[in-house]
Amino acid sequence: DAAAGEFVLFVDSDDYLSEHAVSEMLTVLGGVDAETDVVVFDFTHVDENGRELAAFRGTEKEEAFSFLEDPEQLFAPHNAVNKLWRRRLFTESGIRFPDRKWFEDLATVPKLYLPAGKILPVHRAWYRYYQRSGSIMLDTAQTTRNLDMIDAVESVLSFYRERNADHRYAPQLEYKFFYEELLASVTRVNQVDLRSPVQAQLRDDYVLRFPNWRSNPYVRSAPASLRILAEAVTHGNWHAVRTMTVLNNKRKGR
Repeated sequence: DAAAGEFVLFVDSDDYLSEHAVSEMLTVLGGVDAETDVVVFDFTHVDENGRELAAFRGTEKEEAFSFLEDPEQLFAPHNAVNKLWRRRLFTESGIRFPDRKWFEDLATVPKLYLPAGKILPVHRAWYRYYQRSGSIMLDTAQTTRNLDMIDAVESVLSFYRERNADHRYAPQLEYKFFYEELLASVTRVNQVDLRSPVQAQLRDDYVLRFPNWRSNPYVRSAPASLRILAEAVTHGNWHAVRTMTVLNNKRKGR
């Protein structure tokens, strides 16, 4: 609300930008046309010493595109911080981040794509995301905060319904939340507390919203490991979910 610039950049409190990032961003913005509303750039996870732990692309696209042309941008990282947003996307739509909620980016970024014009990829890792050990997302005492995912899902779906865009983007939205709610959120809770009722609440919310998720074209073409995990979740086989998640994390070196 306090911003006055043409574009807005967000930086979380523990994170930082690469050297010369802002001057490079301004150079890029100096060359964009009036139809470009979002600039998506890459980011890295770093430890307390600034050592790079992992690199991520903001999008797989190489040229400017629109959300209508490529709604699979929903599957890219939904972080708000690795993007430059034209301020009018907020002022004209009234979109704001939910206050004091987990998953605030998930509840907001998919909405901003809908009124956006061109989306410009810039494959420079301008953002440094500080990866802390013992994240609050894995704090046993706050496991129930994962239920904020339900509010985030409803917020996005309602936004698309109100603008008569829910049918056009139905497959992408269904798969986005298949991954974020049915898999990622459930397994996050499962790793912390095998007996937590929260994992069943998240599963039930997703399955109630998307009862035909198995026929989703993106689910059908997803890796077999994800589909097997999803079946374990939907059947409430929490020990199997724990085992598969642990094995997958070991495979990824986590």
